[in-house]
Amino acid sequence: FCELMDSTAFIPFRAEDLSPDVQRSEERYFQVIDRLCEMLKGNKNINANTKKLKAQATRTGYNRYIWINDHGSALVFDRKAWMNKSSAETPFWFYFCDGKECYIQSEELKAKLKKLPVYETDLFDNDNKIGIALYAPVNAQLDEVAESLMAQIIGYMEKIEA
Repeated sequence: FCELMDSTAFIPFRAEDLSPDVQRSEERYFQVIDRLCEMLKGNKNINANTKKLKAQATRTGYNRYIWINDHGSALVFDRKAWMNKSSAETPFWFYFCDGKECYIQSEELKAKLKKLPVYETDLFDNDNKIGIALYAPVNAQLDEVAESLMAQIIGYMEKIEA
């Protein structure tokens, strides 16, 4: 019961919770996803584009959909996954889908994702889609964070596509 209360109870506002600094702080997560998307599109070693795809803000975060090497993918800031005790402690996630089916992960792809070594990645099953945790470096500038996340994504894709 206490755990339920901790996860669902309304925590009263403090004065600092209503300051513009809170929004500036949260805006950084959106900036990281947008910069990561732009860096992937500019990377000459992969074929990435966002043609006919839009960004999507949701109650639980922010998604940028992107084609990477003809695979539908999503770059995600996800508060729900971040707060979930069974997932990794990171706000950033990558969803990789089969071919042109931007929102579908086949059982074959899910099996490949689950074969990634646990020590290399954390997976989170979110609405029957497996997300890969991305870890941002601390005390880094925006481009450094985006470059690190991009390297993680490319590394995972190379293993999955192999």
